[in-house]
Amino acid sequence: MSEAEAKRALILDSTQIDAYLTCPRYWYYGHAKQLVRADAEPPRPIMMGTYGHKLLEIYYKAKLDGSCTNLSQSIDKVLSFNPPINILPLEPTDREAVKKAFRLYAYTYSASDIKPLMEDTVEIGFSHKLYEDDSWIYILEGRIDLIGTLIGETLFMDHKFQLRSKNLYKKAIQFRNYALASDKLLGVINYIRLTKEVTKDTFNRELISFTKPELAWWRCELISIYHNIRESIESAHYKQNWSACSGKYGYECEFTQLCEERSIESRKVRESAFYKIKEEWKPW
Repeated sequence: MSEAEAKRALILDSTQIDAYLTCPRYWYYGHAKQLVRADAEPPRPIMMGTYGHKLLEIYYKAKLDGSCTNLSQSIDKVLSFNPPINILPLEPTDREAVKKAFRLYAYTYSASDIKPLMEDTVEIGFSHKLYEDDSWIYILEGRIDLIGTLIGETLFMDHKFQLRSKNLYKKAIQFRNYALASDKLLGVINYIRLTKEVTKDTFNRELISFTKPELAWWRCELISIYHNIRESIESAHYKQNWSACSGKYGYECEFTQLCEERSIESRKVRESAFYKIKEEWKPW
């Protein structure tokens, strides 16, 4: 076994980092143990967003590979992708809503759209080494929707399909990580709102900007966060952040009933009765 193979790898993405900062116990149950509620199904907004992302992936790759000579052909090619219900358990009305939004999107940006650098810069997975010592290697992983040129600048783009209009924090962990991993100082949040009626907010693009010193600082911050997670793993102690129990958007944390149970044996019974190991949902 080589020296590198003997080291432990701490591989995290933006969702996991955000989860740990929200509550280490939440990260432990949801990511280290991979638990979900036994009755959990992929949420409707996530399924709609996944479908929308796939349509945009097909669209931007078609614009590069030369298989379509005009906008109408590109749209037809994209909309011919209609996975069966057992692959994508999405109601027909929701599928049509995503298709409608894509069609309008294609026409809206037909004259001034982002141009992917190449086919490999559409849906790009990354594995970025942050740090290494005698015992551990820290890896930041993720997937960027698109890297291309827009208004003369090379930048990354992140598609956000939303059922409700909400502008996101431009310096969120996810966007900081994308800038660091891609070495791009500019990014765009590409909002696509799945509203019944087209409004001024249906499509919107917000520019994000970083500086090199800012990304150097963020790299140090990430390494510090990884150190904390490493300490939790090595000590097998995951501190509970009680203020996170109320969750978000009126829904309490899905692991609250485990954290509230003080008896280890009773907690194990609840875990086996109400939770299961999460199966990664990849429709294609």
